[in-house]
Amino acid sequence: MKSKLSQTILGLLLALSMPAMAATPAATAVKPEAEAALEARIQKMGFTMGRQLDSVPNFAINGWNSIDRRNLVFNFGARTSYLLTLKVDCPELPIAQSIGFTTTVARLTLQDSLRVFRAGGNMPRYCPIQTITELNRIPRNKG
Repeated sequence: MKSKLSQTILGLLLALSMPAMAATPAATAVKPEAEAALEARIQKMGFTMGRQLDSVPNFAINGWNSIDRRNLVFNFGARTSYLLTLKVDCPELPIAQSIGFTTTVARLTLQDSLRVFRAGGNMPRYCPIQTITELNRIPRNKG
């Protein structure tokens, strides 16, 4: 009796888990396409993706370019750039007049948020940081 009940429960658990297993690849199939599109946009800007970092110094940021509602490139001097990816869409990012960070230390970390200010707006939107990725400049062909 106990064996028959165990088999029935096991069968039900397997039957219930099958749709979830089948849905998993479809859900993750979109992510590589989005990553490939982001990498293509980064390459058009003259970079390749480097390693992911936990933090970068925040005192030398001298420029930034939004890519979309979730990604932006920011520059440190003439040679160092990073891709900042946000945890959620930040609708004001493509039209932002200025940005800032919530960090209270001399480093920008994954625990910080991007503060986005719209033109004419006085209240910033806070968008938490998901990843910081080093960008490598693609060498230009000489000749």
